[in-house]
Amino acid sequence: MNLNVESIQKKTKPYKRRKIIINPRFQYMFIGYTASAAAVVIVLLYISNLYFFNRFESVGQDLGFADNHIYFQFINEQRYVMTTIFAVIGTLIFSILAVAGAFISHRIAGPLYRLCKHMENISNGGEPAEVRFRNGDFFPELADAYNHHLGELKKI
Repeated sequence: MNLNVESIQKKTKPYKRRKIIINPRFQYMFIGYTASAAAVVIVLLYISNLYFFNRFESVGQDLGFADNHIYFQFINEQRYVMTTIFAVIGTLIFSILAVAGAFISHRIAGPLYRLCKHMENISNGGEPAEVRFRNGDFFPELADAYNHHLGELKKI
């Protein structure tokens, strides 16, 4: 069987660049809420980390250790290590949740954008046709309801 490059290229779908932010008002607000929730959780965990080490310092002071005692040096070293780890992991978690917020908001805004463009096309004289959403998009029942309504209108 002889296959040439041109016939393979015609059968494959060309790469289509996707635009992640298609409804900026909604998506930026969604990403903001996601990032804000992540920031609140990270701050609360950091405060609990500070409280933990301050309790150890209190115990050392209650026991009457001198300020330069090895106990306090150890506590300060551990606080530094935990703060560094916390900063790295907090930044990573914040970034992951912000990016996840962008992709989830895209899966919400995408179908609504698609349906609005579809209806605009029809109102501008385009042929009424069924609307299809991508696999993984939220609200597939919206497309089903629209297509059912279109089918009922065609019966009339």
